Amino acid sequence: MLEVKKLHRPINVTGLWGALDDIYLPGYYFPGEFHDFWEIVFVRSGSMTATGDGRVYRLSTGDAVFHKPMEFHTVRIDESGTRLVRISFSAVGIGMKRFEDRMATLRDDEIGLFLIVAKKFAAAMKCHNEGDMAGFEAAGNSGAVMLETLLLLLSGRPDGTNRDLSQDEKRWLDIVSVMKDNIGEMLSVPELAARCNMGVSSFKKAMHSVSDVGAAKFFLGMKLRRVMEMLDSGSTLKEAAFSVGFTDMNYFSTVFRRETGMTAREYMRIGREEYEERM
Repeated sequence: MLEVKKLHRPINVTGLWGALDDIYLPGYYFPGEFHDFWEIVFVRSGSMTATGDGRVYRLSTGDAVFHKPMEFHTVRIDESGTRLVRISFSAVGIGMKRFEDRMATLRDDEIGLFLIVAKKFAAAMKCHNEGDMAGFEAAGNSGAVMLETLLLLLSGRPDGTNRDLSQDEKRWLDIVSVMKDNIGEMLSVPELAARCNMGVSSFKKAMHSVSDVGAAKFFLGMKLRRVMEMLDSGSTLKEAAFSVGFTDMNYFSTVFRRETGMTAREYMRIGREEYEERM
C-alpha cells in the first residue's frame, strides 16, 4: 500500500518587499538601516564594501551578501560604475539560518536565476502599485518559488571568501565587538575609546573608515535594536531599558521617541512589522 512521504520545507518565501537594479558612482555611501525582512545585495559589476551587525564584507563582481531581519547594514561603493541588484523579501524556515551573517560567490547558473527572480519581483511590485493583484500574485509567486530554489542550492555551498580588510576596518570590527560586550553600560566616546585601548582620534578615524554614523549614535542604535528585540521576545519595557543601561525611564522614553519616531509603548502595541511599514 502506497503511503505519502511528507516533505519538510526548510525555506518558505512568504512575501516580497521590492527589487532594485542600479548603477552607482564611486564614493556613494548609504549610511545604514535595519528592517524586518531579508535582503540580498548582488554585485553585478564593480565592487563595494558592506557592513552587517559588526562584520565588514568586501565584494566584487559575482558576490552576494545576505542581510537578515533587523541587521544594521551599510553600503559603500568602491569602484566607478558599480551595478548592484537587490531583492527584499520575507521568509521563514530553519533553512534561513544558513544565510545569517553570510556572503557567497554565485556561479553563472545561479546568477541567471537570481536575475530572473529580481525581474519577477520588480514586475510583481509594478503590478501591485497599479492595482493588478492577479499580476502581482502570478509574478510574485513564480519569483518566490525560484528564489526558494536558489536558496536551497546555495544552502549546501561553502561561504564566499571575504576580501582582505584594511587596518581601520579591522579596528572597526574590534570597536563593534567592544560595544556589544558593553551594551549594558552608558559609555561616552572617550570611555569607549579607552575600552578599545585606542586614542579618541584613532577611534573616530576607525569608525569613519566604515560608517559616517558617529560612535555615540552607532552605540545608541545598537542599544535600541537590542531593546526592540527584547520587546518582541516578551520582555517588559523596564527590563529591556535596564538591560542596555537606561535607569531613568523618562529619559529612555524621550530617547526612544526621538530616535524611532514613536514611543516605546506604541512600538510594543503595533509590533515590529507595522513599525517597519511606517518607516
